[in-house]
Amino acid sequence: MRRYPVNSPHAAARVVALTLLADGSISRREMNSLLRTGVYERLGLDPLDMQLLLEDLARDLFEFGTPAWEHAGGLHPLVVRCVLDDVTDPGLRREVLDICRSIAESDDHLTDGEDAVLALARSQWHLPMPATS
Repeated sequence: MRRYPVNSPHAAARVVALTLLADGSISRREMNSLLRTGVYERLGLDPLDMQLLLEDLARDLFEFGTPAWEHAGGLHPLVVRCVLDDVTDPGLRREVLDICRSIAESDDHLTDGEDAVLALARSQWHLPMPATS
């Protein structure tokens, strides 16, 4: 998997992208929530950057192969941890977790894969779950 500079907008956005891809599909409501919640401005990326990052992550996961996915349909924890490693700043971690939670809940359905990514982020980053909006 490709790496991005630690705490860069791309590293933070890749965690968001991982949450979007965690259940194997991205709903229209999840994509619309990127605009509605101001994700691009909050992370310092434009929509094209995010689109390219999503494509690169999907390609990386595909090239990584079956081991990237758990048998239950979610991403393998080692893949998630590798992506989470690139965000070390406590403030950025809180911001990214809040964004990920908002996006995962935007379609009124939190899948097991999305929940697993959020739980791993909270655990690895030593953060509580943000309050629901």
